[in-house]
Amino acid sequence: MKKFLIRVLVFLLPFVIFFGWIEIKARQLPNTYALKKRNIEKQLDSIHILALGSSHAFDDIDPEWFSCRGFNFANTSQSLFHDSQLCLKYSDQMPRLKAVIFVISYFTFWFEMQDLTEGWRDYFYYHYYGIRYPSLDKTDIKYYSFAALYTKTFLKDMILNNIDYPYTFGDIKVNGWQKIESIGDSNEINDKAGEERVKFHTSIIHREHLSENIGYLEPVLKKLDGRNIQVIFVIPPVYKTYSKYADTSIMADNRRIISGLCKKFNARFFDYFSDPRFKREDFLNNDHMNRNGAKKFSLILDSDFVAKVCR
Repeated sequence: MKKFLIRVLVFLLPFVIFFGWIEIKARQLPNTYALKKRNIEKQLDSIHILALGSSHAFDDIDPEWFSCRGFNFANTSQSLFHDSQLCLKYSDQMPRLKAVIFVISYFTFWFEMQDLTEGWRDYFYYHYYGIRYPSLDKTDIKYYSFAALYTKTFLKDMILNNIDYPYTFGDIKVNGWQKIESIGDSNEINDKAGEERVKFHTSIIHREHLSENIGYLEPVLKKLDGRNIQVIFVIPPVYKTYSKYADTSIMADNRRIISGLCKKFNARFFDYFSDPRFKREDFLNNDHMNRNGAKKFSLILDSDFVAKVCR
């Protein structure tokens, strides 16, 4: 029996070593979560402006054009739960923090990441930041393994060193911004694509999430207000092929909610949703800026409030 067990262990050892190597390699991948964590932790003592939000903030705000050092801590499909938890985790370690920008998209108050097919992203926040969404499934292998976060095809390419990491994960700059294309795809910027995009965003809106999201947000706003850190709500610009199809009642609710939070927590509100200064050539698609648009928007943010906060 003892010899049999030894033979089994000897047989399994190469597999254990191989899969262990894959797990270690997966933990070292330069994905957006890993890069943002590394970059922000190197700059905690010098960040004055922190930007949070989903891909509209991730793509649209380039802190390079701010009058003082900023960091873009937004990410794809990032919810208010994650915005709030990231801010709570790091704001106390930022002695020079002067303002936090919360970018509020059409759907922000009304969705949770678990509603999306991208719910797997919750496991990245758990592994890289120690932020656990309340209903995160502990029985899922992704809860324990970094390698399980990726597809088999991706892992195969990783093993064979066939991955272009900046292309796969995005070209993330030291300030957290994702460097994107300088021009948009004219085939994507049109009424049909804009209407479909709004339909998708409307489909992930669930009214019951509002109280949950406000519950996540309010303790952060109270804490920031107590430290005299300016909170700024921003509704980002979209092209008219998107804005014309947006539900006006949802937008009215968004503005009403933001106005109420501003009164309660001494915050400020800037609305660029249908700002005529942004033209077709500023957009990558119907609701995201391209590189030139991000520069233009970031300079406008700097002119409207960032430069004043930096003084």
